Amino acid sequence: MLIRLQKLEKLTVECCNSLREVFDFEGLVGDVHAALLPQLSELVLTKLPEFVQMWNKEPSGIAVFQNLRSLQIIDCKSLVNLFSPSTARNLVQLQTLKIFNCKQMKEVITREVKSVDIVVFPELKCLILKHLPNLTCFSQANNTFEWPSLETVRVKDIPKMVNFAPGSQSTPKLKTIYVTFLEKCWKGDLNTTILHLYKRTEIQNGEVLGKEHGRSSDMSIESHTSEASGKEQGSNEKSPEIHTGEASGKEQGRSNEMSTEIDTGEVLENEHERSNQSQGSLNPVISSSQARAFDAESSSMASMMKCQGIPQREIEEVE
Repeated sequence: MLIRLQKLEKLTVECCNSLREVFDFEGLVGDVHAALLPQLSELVLTKLPEFVQMWNKEPSGIAVFQNLRSLQIIDCKSLVNLFSPSTARNLVQLQTLKIFNCKQMKEVITREVKSVDIVVFPELKCLILKHLPNLTCFSQANNTFEWPSLETVRVKDIPKMVNFAPGSQSTPKLKTIYVTFLEKCWKGDLNTTILHLYKRTEIQNGEVLGKEHGRSSDMSIESHTSEASGKEQGSNEKSPEIHTGEASGKEQGRSNEMSTEIDTGEVLENEHERSNQSQGSLNPVISSSQARAFDAESSSMASMMKCQGIPQREIEEVE
């Protein structure tokens, strides 16, 4: 496939969710081909979530990307590093390097066992590094980097980048670093400027955290105050209910007492009426009994007087 692409000038690889490497160099041996992709001048790799390396085998002894002028790596979330120093030495025509939004990237140029003392980017003019939260430096290798044509460096949202690289940096044309399109910063050299931006970011983050903590404390105090006011208001609402309940209970008690008194009076009145009726009904009975007893007593006395021989006339007078 690579043999058939010797005239390829531009390549864009986008939205390939399972792609892990772009080029397959397995089985290639040095000197078999003088160069790989000799006409490729522009390479764009974007939105490749599983992309982890440019090729599956380091092209040892084979020239790669010798005509590459623009390289853009965008939104490749699994990529940790991009090139080895040996491969970087082949990028003699590279003019623009842009790396955006690669969440796992820690360095651009990685270390290798056989170290290269000097790495030169003779034509690189523009370097842009943005939204790389885990990038600690451009390279951890203790190499000397030479940037004879570098004029523009833009950095944004690289909070862990303490210095550009541990080795010496030669940037004769670089006079500033752009933090935004309007804001610029320069402290004499590339490493010192990156360190200054790192410290400034740390201070700003500390101030933001302090403000957030203050807001959180204020919100907590307001929440407790609101809860206390709510409880006090709830207590005040319950108090009239309690007083109202007590008043209602007292009124109900008075009503029950009055009802009891009324019922007791009615009972006493009924009992009094029944007593009067009983006495009224007994009086005739007593009068009748007394009359019968009196008659019986008169008859008995008359009989006794007859037995004693008392004349009828006297008896009648007695009766």
